[in-house]
Amino acid sequence: KIVEIIKSVNPDIVSLNEVYDAPVEFLEKQAEYIATKLGYYFVFGKAINIKGGQYGNAILSRYPLCDVSIIPIPDALTHNEPVFYESRSVIKTYINKEKKKYHIFVSHFGLAKEEQDNGTAVIKEFGNDLDNVIFMGDLNLTPNDKNYYEITKVLKNTVDENIKTFPSINPISRIDYIFVSKDINVIKGEVLKNVFSDHLPITIDIE
Repeated sequence: KIVEIIKSVNPDIVSLNEVYDAPVEFLEKQAEYIATKLGYYFVFGKAINIKGGQYGNAILSRYPLCDVSIIPIPDALTHNEPVFYESRSVIKTYINKEKKKYHIFVSHFGLAKEEQDNGTAVIKEFGNDLDNVIFMGDLNLTPNDKNYYEITKVLKNTVDENIKTFPSINPISRIDYIFVSKDINVIKGEVLKNVFSDHLPITIDIE
C-alpha cells in the first residue's frame, strides 16, 4: 500500500521513518523492498539494532544518492522524563538535479526534550552551512515547541503548521515536517489524507 501511495504522488525524493531492515520473523528489508518496487535508489540509515536486524530511517530517490553518511544524534545524558528513550540518527546525502546539488537530511527525533535538543543542534549546524537543503521527518515537535522555533531560524517550514498529521485518523497534533533552506522556492505543500500508517504523509513541490 505504501508503494501505491508513493506511485500516486510520483515524487523525486521520499523520506521514510520507522523503517525495518531486519529480514527476520514478520519483518522485511523494507527500504529495499519499496525502492525495488518503485525503481528508485535508496539508502537505509540505522538508528538501533532490533531482532537480529536494524531499525531507523530511509531515503528513496529517482537520482543517485551521493556521499551518504549516517550521523548519530547524541543520546540523552539523563532519563528524567516518563517517555521511551531510543537512540536516533540523521541520514545526510545529496542528489544532483539539473546541475544543482540538493542536500537531503532525514531524521526521526526522540520523545524526550534532551533528545530533541540534540537532534535540533545537529540539523542547525548543517542548515547554517549549506545551500539547497531539504530536511524531512517525524520530529515529535509541535509548532509551539522551542526546537521548532530554533529550526525555523535556519530553515523554513513548507506546509501550513496548523494542519495536523498525527494520528492519521482524526489527527490532533502536528509533528511531521518538510523544511527547506530559504534559497528554495516552494510552489505548494500539503498534508495528504491517505491513511496507511499512524501518520499522514506530507508532500511539497519546489521550483
